[in-house]
Amino acid sequence: MSHFYPSRVEDDLRPLVKAAVQTSRAIERNVEKAEREARIEAQRAKKDSAKAVSKPAAEKPAKPQENSSPPRVNKFSDRPKEFAAASSAAPKRLNDIAQAPPEFKKLPRGAGSALGKREGVLSMAQKVMMEQEREKAIIRYRELKAKRKQVGDVGDKLEDES
Repeated sequence: MSHFYPSRVEDDLRPLVKAAVQTSRAIERNVEKAEREARIEAQRAKKDSAKAVSKPAAEKPAKPQENSSPPRVNKFSDRPKEFAAASSAAPKRLNDIAQAPPEFKKLPRGAGSALGKREGVLSMAQKVMMEQEREKAIIRYRELKAKRKQVGDVGDKLEDES
């Protein structure tokens, strides 16, 4: 009897009660949704019958049964149960070395249109020349990192190579 504590029993039963409450709320939402859809269908059928004056009055659309509950359908059955693993050639780590400067396809949130405007570049020829210089800088950077890797220096300090 000394092991029986009301708070311990409540702690053990809390997940079961929570799951039952969530299930009942989901069922209520599904029933309300089905009733709403039935009302919309009834309104549509009423409008269609009003438009079709040439049809005889004996043909009336069937009213949905209000007392019957809709069949339970699990709308999440086709979705995967677990998160899909991110597939990449190499995992991203904190101290990874960048191989090239980033290229933004879209502006980041909060960034103004000032990033897209380059005041120094005036013509297409200058744009091409700037892109060539950028590619040269990337190649030089990769060569520098390859040399450092061969020598065994893995630090990020810049050294003068004269």
